[in-house]
Amino acid sequence: MRKIACSTVLILGLGLPFLSDAARLDQADILHVKARRTDEVSSLMVDFRLTLIEKALTASGQRYVIDDCDVPKYPTSDARYAVLVSDGARCDVLATASGAGFTKELLLVPVPMYLGGGGYRVFLGNRANTARVAAVKDLEGLRRLRIGSGTFWSDSDIMTDNGLNVIRASYSSLFSMLEADRFDLLSRSIYEIGGEKQLISKHPALVVEPRLLLHYPSDLFFYVSKARPELQKALTLGMTRMYCSGELQRYILEHPSTKDVMDSLQVRQRIILELENKHLTKAEAQALADFAPLSRGKDGSLRVTDVVAKPVLQTKKFQSICKAVH
Repeated sequence: MRKIACSTVLILGLGLPFLSDAARLDQADILHVKARRTDEVSSLMVDFRLTLIEKALTASGQRYVIDDCDVPKYPTSDARYAVLVSDGARCDVLATASGAGFTKELLLVPVPMYLGGGGYRVFLGNRANTARVAAVKDLEGLRRLRIGSGTFWSDSDIMTDNGLNVIRASYSSLFSMLEADRFDLLSRSIYEIGGEKQLISKHPALVVEPRLLLHYPSDLFFYVSKARPELQKALTLGMTRMYCSGELQRYILEHPSTKDVMDSLQVRQRIILELENKHLTKAEAQALADFAPLSRGKDGSLRVTDVVAKPVLQTKKFQSICKAVH
C-alpha cells in the first residue's frame, strides 16, 4: 500500500483522464519513489533507512509518494538490487556500504547515513571461542582468526586487503555459520548491531566481543538510478538540510537501532584497530570528510568520544555546506 507523506487530497473513483488541468499539474509535482524492499525482513535497520528517506524528502520540500519496489519476495543481495536500481524500472534507491563495485553505475547521494559511524565495527563471537578471541591484542593477532563477512560486501574486500582471513557467505547464513564455528568472529557496524538484536537472540551461542573496535573510512549511502537525477537532488538537499539543522544527528542519537550504542557497546574503552580502505570513490571519500564530525587529539590521533558530535562544530566547512542549502 502506498504511503503518501505529503498533504494531498485523494478523489476516489476518478481516473487520471477525469482530472482537471490544475490537478494534472499537481500530480506531476509529486515525486514517486520506489524504495520499500518487500524481500527484507522487517527490522529496526530497515526502519531506520526507510524513515530517513521520508525525513530527507520532507526536509527537501519535495512532495512525494513512497511505493514498494517491484522485486521478488525472496531475499536478494545488494549487488542484485544495484542492477534493479540501475535499470530504473523496479526500484529507485539502494542503501549500501561505500566502495562497492556494483554501485559504480548509480548516482551517489553524498551524505553518509551515519555520519561516518558506519566505519566503526565490533564483532560477534561464539561463546565457545571466548578464550581464543581474548588473546587478540592487535591487528596481527586478529589476522590469526577467521572473520565472517558478506559475499559482495565492500567490507570483505577491505579486510582481505589488510591481510585478514575472511570467510564470505550470504548475510542470511552468517549468523548460523558463526554459531556452527565455521569462523571465529562476525564483523558488524556499531549502528547495525543494535538493529539486529532480535536476529541475534535466535542464536544463543553468540555474544558481542567486548574489547575490539575495527575502524576504516566507510559508511552507508543511498544510491539511485542515473535515470532519477531529480531523486538524487531531493535526497541530497534534504539530508544536507537535516545535517545543518542537527536533525540528522538527533535522528541517529534517538532511533531505537542506533541510540545509546556508544555506551551499550562501551566504544570509548575498546582497542581501536585501524584498516586502510582503497575502495572509496573520490565522491565517497569527500562526503566522509565533509560530513563526519569526529574528534581528534592534540597529536592528531582519532579519539572516539562521540561518533556523532552534538552539536556539530561550526567549522568553515560546515558553514560552507550549510550556506548552500538555505
